[in-house]
Amino acid sequence: MKRESDDDKVKFYTGLPCYSVMNTVFLHVSTDFKCNESSLSKFQQFLMTLMKLILNLGNQGLAYRFGISQSTVSKYFRKWINVYVYYTTTSYSVAFT
Repeated sequence: MKRESDDDKVKFYTGLPCYSVMNTVFLHVSTDFKCNESSLSKFQQFLMTLMKLILNLGNQGLAYRFGISQSTVSKYFRKWINVYVYYTTTSYSVAFT
Protein backbone atom coordinates (compact mmCIF):
# COMPACT_ATOMS: atom_id res chain seq x y z
CA MET A 1 0.00 0.00 0.00
CA LYS A 2 1.81 3.02 -1.28
CA ARG A 3 -0.77 5.61 -2.13
CA GLU A 4 -3.72 7.28 -0.53
CA SER A 5 -5.84 5.87 -3.38
CA ASP A 6 -5.48 2.41 -1.81
CA ASP A 7 -8.14 3.11 0.83
CA ASP A 8 -10.10 -0.05 -0.02
CA LYS A 9 -6.98 -2.16 0.47
CA VAL A 10 -6.13 -0.34 3.70
CA LYS A 11 -9.59 -1.09 5.08
CA PHE A 12 -9.42 -4.73 4.03
CA TYR A 13 -5.91 -5.47 5.29
CA THR A 14 -5.80 -3.29 8.41
CA GLY A 15 -9.36 -2.56 9.47
CA LEU A 16 -8.58 1.16 9.44
CA PRO A 17 -10.86 3.32 7.30
CA CYS A 18 -8.29 4.92 5.01
CA TYR A 19 -4.61 5.48 4.26
CA SER A 20 -4.46 8.84 6.05
CA VAL A 21 -5.76 7.31 9.29
CA MET A 22 -3.34 4.39 9.01
CA ASN A 23 -0.46 6.79 8.41
CA THR A 24 -1.50 9.02 11.33
CA VAL A 25 -1.68 6.06 13.69
CA PHE A 26 1.69 4.82 12.44
CA LEU A 27 3.33 8.23 12.91
CA HIS A 28 2.04 8.43 16.50
CA VAL A 29 2.99 4.94 17.62
CA SER A 30 6.24 4.59 15.70
CA THR A 31 7.89 7.49 17.51
CA ASP A 32 8.30 5.27 20.59
CA PHE A 33 9.24 2.16 18.63
CA LYS A 34 12.93 1.38 18.51
CA CYS A 35 13.98 -0.38 15.33
CA ASN A 36 17.51 -1.70 15.05
CA GLU A 37 18.83 -3.41 11.95
CA SER A 38 15.93 -5.30 10.47
CA SER A 39 14.74 -6.87 7.26
CA LEU A 40 11.52 -4.83 7.24
CA SER A 41 10.96 -1.11 7.72
CA LYS A 42 8.99 0.08 10.75
CA PHE A 43 6.02 0.72 8.48
CA GLN A 44 6.16 -2.80 7.02
CA GLN A 45 6.33 -4.25 10.53
CA PHE A 46 3.34 -2.12 11.58
CA LEU A 47 1.38 -3.20 8.50
CA MET A 48 2.24 -6.86 9.05
CA THR A 49 1.04 -6.65 12.66
CA LEU A 50 -2.28 -5.11 11.63
CA MET A 51 -2.72 -7.79 8.96
CA LYS A 52 -2.11 -10.52 11.53
CA LEU A 53 -4.63 -9.00 13.93
CA ILE A 54 -7.35 -8.15 11.40
CA LEU A 55 -7.08 -11.06 8.96
CA ASN A 56 -5.93 -13.65 11.51
CA LEU A 57 -3.09 -14.66 9.21
CA GLY A 58 -0.59 -17.21 10.47
CA ASN A 59 3.11 -16.57 10.78
CA GLN A 60 3.90 -18.73 7.75
CA GLY A 61 1.54 -16.81 5.47
CA LEU A 62 2.96 -13.50 6.63
CA ALA A 63 6.51 -14.83 6.27
CA TYR A 64 5.77 -15.69 2.62
CA ARG A 65 4.13 -12.32 1.93
CA PHE A 66 6.93 -10.27 3.48
CA GLY A 67 9.86 -12.49 2.52
CA ILE A 68 11.00 -13.17 6.08
CA SER A 69 11.13 -16.18 8.41
CA GLN A 70 8.32 -17.26 10.73
CA SER A 71 10.49 -16.48 13.74
CA THR A 72 11.04 -12.94 12.43
CA VAL A 73 7.27 -12.50 12.01
CA SER A 74 6.83 -13.60 15.61
CA LYS A 75 9.58 -11.25 16.84
CA TYR A 76 8.12 -8.22 15.06
CA PHE A 77 4.59 -9.06 16.15
CA ARG A 78 5.62 -9.27 19.82
CA LYS A 79 7.44 -5.93 19.60
CA TRP A 80 4.47 -4.14 18.02
CA ILE A 81 2.00 -5.73 20.43
CA ASN A 82 4.06 -4.27 23.26
CA VAL A 83 3.72 -0.84 21.62
CA TYR A 84 -0.03 -1.42 21.29
CA VAL A 85 -0.32 -2.40 24.96
CA TYR A 86 1.65 0.67 25.98
CA TYR A 87 -0.68 3.00 24.07
CA THR A 88 -3.87 1.30 25.21
CA THR A 89 -2.90 1.21 28.89
CA THR A 90 -1.67 4.80 29.22
CA SER A 91 -3.63 8.00 29.13
CA TYR A 92 -2.56 8.52 25.51
CA SER A 93 -5.35 8.46 22.95
CA VAL A 94 -5.89 9.46 19.35
CA ALA A 95 -9.28 10.68 18.26
CA PHE A 96 -10.38 10.41 14.66
CA THR A 97 -13.46 12.16 13.38
